[in-house]
Amino acid sequence: MAVKVDIIDGNKGRLTFAGWEFERIATVTGCGGDGHAKIYTASTAAGMPALGSVHPTVAYCYLLEKNADSVDSETVRFRLLYRKPNRNISTPQIDTVEVGGTLSQKETNRDINGKVMTVGYTFPSDHPIKNYRSQQKIQSGLINKLIPEHSIVISRLEYANPSARAKEYVGTVNGGAWSLDMSAAARTWLCTGIVGRSPDAGATYTVTYSFQYRGDNWDGTMLFTDPATGKPPPEEGDPSDWVESTYQMYAMMNFNNLGL
Repeated sequence: MAVKVDIIDGNKGRLTFAGWEFERIATVTGCGGDGHAKIYTASTAAGMPALGSVHPTVAYCYLLEKNADSVDSETVRFRLLYRKPNRNISTPQIDTVEVGGTLSQKETNRDINGKVMTVGYTFPSDHPIKNYRSQQKIQSGLINKLIPEHSIVISRLEYANPSARAKEYVGTVNGGAWSLDMSAAARTWLCTGIVGRSPDAGATYTVTYSFQYRGDNWDGTMLFTDPATGKPPPEEGDPSDWVESTYQMYAMMNFNNLGL
């Protein structure tokens, strides 16, 4: 089969507020088969542009449709429809912004003011265990707390596959203030998702970015547990490292580089 593209007869162009549309004409000769089988074979012939391919002379203009007609027993004629959206390519336009708040559960042994919560008990003088008689015992414990967390979800049209960006940013935290929160402290925003959906075979993507905020940051705290009680020990005086230690759990990234 032989493919010839850009036959002058029938080439068209149209400009609207939505952007440019171009129609290129291609013919495939030497096609075998009958009816639709011939059209299908011609559409995949070597040299025929594939859906999603870029226009040969217009940047960011992509092939979105192939319309075919049988000319004769061995020839198929294609009208190739390309579209270039009327958008700023270098700065993708944000289409939707969704904000809200959710509650997440966290175990803690501290109250709203950061003080370790404790409970005490004085054993009776006739307790069966002699060492406990008339002794006061103080212990801490863990309770489940619902923590409010703010979220931001942003969707926009992009012209590149977001897979590499998702691998790099999902599961990381902000290194400091960034475009969506100029007062944010480091490690308070977690990137929870970057998802791209393409309606045109990879020519464009609607990319959704999701972030979750935690005011006391996304670091993790490990508590020492008293082996005798199975509970964290009560805290005396100022916090001490042997009672609890905090560790950074997520890599930090500069979220400004996402261009949101």
